[in-house]
Amino acid sequence: MNEIIETQNLQLASPTPRVQAGLIVEVTPPNPNLNLRGTAVSPVVPFVIKPYLQLGDNEAPSQFGQLELAWHTAKIAGEWRVEIRTEGDANWHDCGSVQTRRLKIEDAESHLRHTCLLHPLANNRVYEYRLLWQKAVTFQAKFRSPVSEKDPYRVVVVGDIADGNAASRAIINGIYKADPDLTVIAGDIVYKRGKFSEYMRNFFPVFNCDDASADCGAPLMRSYLLTAAVGNHDVTVPPKERDRSDAEEPEKKKKKKNGKKKARRSQLFAYEIFWKHPDNGPHNLHRDLLRLDGEGAKFERIFQEFGTAVLSKTNFSYSYGNSFWLHLDGNEYMDWSEPVLRRWLANQLTEAQEFTWKFVVIHQPPFTSDVAYWQDQKNRLLCELFEAGQVDIVFSGHCHIYERTYPLSFQVVPQPDGSFLTREGMVDGRLRLDKEFDGDKNRRPRGVIYITTGAGGHELGPEHRPDLKVRHPFTDSIDIDNFSISILDIDGNKLKFEQLTTDGKVLDRLAIEK
Repeated sequence: MNEIIETQNLQLASPTPRVQAGLIVEVTPPNPNLNLRGTAVSPVVPFVIKPYLQLGDNEAPSQFGQLELAWHTAKIAGEWRVEIRTEGDANWHDCGSVQTRRLKIEDAESHLRHTCLLHPLANNRVYEYRLLWQKAVTFQAKFRSPVSEKDPYRVVVVGDIADGNAASRAIINGIYKADPDLTVIAGDIVYKRGKFSEYMRNFFPVFNCDDASADCGAPLMRSYLLTAAVGNHDVTVPPKERDRSDAEEPEKKKKKKNGKKKARRSQLFAYEIFWKHPDNGPHNLHRDLLRLDGEGAKFERIFQEFGTAVLSKTNFSYSYGNSFWLHLDGNEYMDWSEPVLRRWLANQLTEAQEFTWKFVVIHQPPFTSDVAYWQDQKNRLLCELFEAGQVDIVFSGHCHIYERTYPLSFQVVPQPDGSFLTREGMVDGRLRLDKEFDGDKNRRPRGVIYITTGAGGHELGPEHRPDLKVRHPFTDSIDIDNFSISILDIDGNKLKFEQLTTDGKVLDRLAIEK
């Protein structure tokens, strides 16, 4: 059987290990628009998921001395090695040990997840990496290392994205064309329950396919850095699975104690499997801090299975270039009025004051015109912390629209009984708007800008559509008819923002200077 290697604008090192005399090489035309285009893949190894980049648990994320590469394979023995080199260099550098985790998941084939740190990395360089199995090259691609604090860079932000439909594929292809340095998903990463099988069906075939097209998606994750906040669909338990009793737990422990086979991991909360972010979230929290009654009850089983360690994974921060990014969990079980959580958040923003730009990502928007969600205002309890921490923009999804507020400040006014929420879930307060800021002649906003960028491919239901003839007072710009992405171009103390549709139409734009 001949080994077929597809090459796209990429030269392999010479000589390549294990190159047979009968090797057939198929060459496709290079893409002149994207300097990261180029992947060589060998079918020798049965990839369950082809390699994808991760931020990893960088101890000093502003320096980015490393990224993490992950890939999944069938359960086969053999020696793995990962090598990198700066584009154009002749010599490859061995990245060191490969860590392997065996995944045994309900209703899925057992397989292996491999990870390796890509290091050392210089800032803002194009690198090539290759995977070798049994000394044979099995996969090869390029990536651009994170920029320094002095470099200009581009960020794409979008939420509510991977349900596998044609609009989602077009959005992913649009991100690929935008050629970002960093892509941030603002929650609802994969529909409908964030399960392992849904990632396999709706996420990786679109985010990491071999070709770039509006019909397929793009080879995005193998060459571009992505991070992701959690949304409600990433952790929600299906109704038929919510009644699993705690009484099953002692039986599981008993079987493990007796040396019997350990139960398989459930399909739920696959976010924990696939995403590796800095481990700097709140730790060792007590369950009493969580709201697991009412609407929060649908998340109960997640915490039965994974404990409150879930929150250390869904709340985290990192920096990129001269910007600081804080990802927050805005789901119903989070009580952001709790002092321990507020102290953690305030400390994160206090330590970020050295950065020129500060951004927050929280799936459920504090301010929205969505008819079904506008009364869900509990995340407004965070506004005063955002303002005190001098946050520039808060990005959200959840509502499948694009909406931008005026720069604003919000002061909570408690209810007569001292509580902060009304019966309907609203938060009363004083709203101060900066309507002099226009993002053109006046580029210095007074207050925090809140942007909902949830038009990532999931349809907007009729029960959610706002009446654009009657706007909320905080709304400056809104679009409910197009799928779109948010693009930030940052250069020092200047930021340019555009909201772009899949066909290149600009829905909104502004500039901010400091």
